[in-house]
Amino acid sequence: MTQTFNVGAQSRLVNATAWLVMLLAVLAVAALVHRAAAAALPAAGWLLVGAATLLATTAVLGVAVGLLLRLEWARRSAVALLALAALANLTGLWLQHDLLLSLLLLAGCALLGWTAWRLTLPMVRQEFA
Repeated sequence: MTQTFNVGAQSRLVNATAWLVMLLAVLAVAALVHRAAAAALPAAGWLLVGAATLLATTAVLGVAVGLLLRLEWARRSAVALLALAALANLTGLWLQHDLLLSLLLLAGCALLGWTAWRLTLPMVRQEFA
């Protein structure tokens, strides 16, 4: 059976993923600023945490913008970041003793995995050619 691709059509999945990632990156910076304002760590500790967070957030924002521009390296990076986030959630799962939080973590892992899988499908990959 032949597959039909819509050439030139942009999927809503890629746009939604990119905009959601940008929103989460901005919220991460806002949370960093809020926590730094009420800092319990010494200034040197917050400087190191802040620099690492800003570096990671800048990289994530770059990947999100690359997704919107349909760049192949951004698609591959997004798949890797989504898989890494799912793995981080799974490793945090064994620390949870509450059933509801464990179920929420599993649902989040499933959503991250589903999004990463969808970004690898041929119809989405051809947008990045």
